[in-house]
Amino acid sequence: MAKNKLTDEEKKEAENYFNSFKYQSYSKENEEKVIENEEQIMAKIKDSALSKFMKQVKTFFRMIKAYSKNEYKEIPVSTIVSIIMTLLYVFSPIDLIPDFLPVVGLLDDAAVLGTCVASFGTAIKRFEEWEAAKSKES
Repeated sequence: MAKNKLTDEEKKEAENYFNSFKYQSYSKENEEKVIENEEQIMAKIKDSALSKFMKQVKTFFRMIKAYSKNEYKEIPVSTIVSIIMTLLYVFSPIDLIPDFLPVVGLLDDAAVLGTCVASFGTAIKRFEEWEAAKSKES
């Protein structure tokens, strides 16, 4: 019988993996890799159990692009690095639980992505407020 939920140990492992992102340095190469693969990342999310995160992932991409263009710097580097690394993790087919495994392959992606969304809810809200204010100025 295939399991369709992460065990507490697997959830903890995914959270620990996510938390390790904040200790990584900002990398223009990783930023560019995420932006270059936006279409594939969005397709993977849209066509899977990860689709419940679609709105937040779209916001993450707008945040990364605005940060990259020096338009939006009201975000800690550790936050932007964590978002970039989360999206790279989701993009990678080989991770804690390989994506090609039926039913369970995306569970770790969901755990890491869910942790990122929960951790940066305030940053998402601030960015969306900044976007709204910027569009009113135009």
